[in-house]
Amino acid sequence: MKNHRRFALSGLACAALLPCQSLVAATIYQVNDWYASQAHATGVSNGNSSSATVQYDGSDKGPSSYVWGYFAPDASPIQLTDGQTLTLSTQITIEYVSAASAKSELRFGLYNSGATRATTDPGSYGASRVSTSLANAYRGWTGFFTSSLASAGTGALYRQVTSNAYPTAGSAASVSMTDEALQQTYTSGAPVSLTLSLTRSGDDLAFSGVYGSDAFSGTYANAFNGYADTFNAIGFFVGTPGFGANLDSITFANTTVTLVPEPTATAAMALVAGGGLLLHLKQRRKAAVAR
Repeated sequence: MKNHRRFALSGLACAALLPCQSLVAATIYQVNDWYASQAHATGVSNGNSSSATVQYDGSDKGPSSYVWGYFAPDASPIQLTDGQTLTLSTQITIEYVSAASAKSELRFGLYNSGATRATTDPGSYGASRVSTSLANAYRGWTGFFTSSLASAGTGALYRQVTSNAYPTAGSAASVSMTDEALQQTYTSGAPVSLTLSLTRSGDDLAFSGVYGSDAFSGTYANAFNGYADTFNAIGFFVGTPGFGANLDSITFANTTVTLVPEPTATAAMALVAGGGLLLHLKQRRKAAVAR
């Protein structure tokens, strides 16, 4: 099933509007295969679309849940090569059972799920797309995620350890962010925007993003040294620990992952397109003179 679209400016049109810095051949992938775990999640609506909603039973203060979605097949994950940028984008809306607003913790990241991909088969997660087990559905993952838990190191980007469930405090070395206040106060029913961008430079990783009113960034040196550089999934850990607000539902709307090639590649495309336009104009001049 095709789940991505290619967007590129026409080479001739771009060359006609020199300079051509705007030429970007980005590939946009829809996150359209969603799942959730833990006892308090009761179902995932629209789990086969880019706007999915996780329902909760609302019976426990501060329920927490793993929520994740896939945007590429297991057999062909997206490789992040030198100079490329991978960006997760979504809008998160939390509905509370009774509170008008509350502070919710959110850990989020880009991953490769490896061989532990969940399915909607009756023997796996079934039609509800929810498992009450903490088994191996989200272990063995590689990738990078943010955490705002004090026990995990406030405001840090982590490299996932494959022996742990994603994303956990026991993950590998962290890198501090420019903004460590990544706990967002949600108004019930009001969307909060989220982006997370990973840009590779050799083995280094530059990351940046916006979560509600917080912008953050940083550089993770040697992030890819001996570590996987492929991605096919996104993941969240959601909770309201200690804040006493029961979750009714969480919606992740218009969720996409965008791959942008390195600037040198797009510049080369611009040169080729510009050369084609010049040749076309030259041929037209010759034809006009002949007439």
